[in-house]
Amino acid sequence: MKTPIEPIRIEIPLGIMFQTVNCYLIPGEQLTLIDCGLHSAENWEFFQKKINTHGYKVSDIKQVIITHEHRDHIGLLPEIMAHSDAIVRAPKAIEGWFSRPEEMKKMQASFSEKLFQSLGFPKEQLDTVFQFFAGEILARKMEDMERFYFYKEGDMLRIGEEDWEIRNTPGHCPHQVVLLHTEPKRIF
Repeated sequence: MKTPIEPIRIEIPLGIMFQTVNCYLIPGEQLTLIDCGLHSAENWEFFQKKINTHGYKVSDIKQVIITHEHRDHIGLLPEIMAHSDAIVRAPKAIEGWFSRPEEMKKMQASFSEKLFQSLGFPKEQLDTVFQFFAGEILARKMEDMERFYFYKEGDMLRIGEEDWEIRNTPGHCPHQVVLLHTEPKRIF
């Protein structure tokens, strides 16, 4: 049995209630990045330095795989695309977060407002939360949608030197996926 390629974990700072978010760089037939981290100028510099310590540059990345639409997983994607020829693979269900982010943000805000009101949060508290979200950049419009390939559950993706199966695992968010490699048993 071939020894699996070990991923390189890159912890990107968040600066909010969780300290970091993980991205994974996987060497192999094509250098692959799974998720991208939260957008900020500081995080972009941090990301570049971190992959440089492992002997890579952003321009070496050939594919980016997005697992779900949260801003801490798609935030640095425009910078990565601008500095590489990487293709992007993402769940078909989240295509709007790349092509119509403002529309998606409004839909999410409407859903969240109804949900939080139904849970009985005080109006003053809700007003503060929604003011915060109104100013937040959840995603940025991608100009180069030709480099996007959208996958669905059951599709196979080549990562490292192995094929991984896409499995939809809603819970953390409605369109979250995991990447499953059955032999040896591994998951992203």
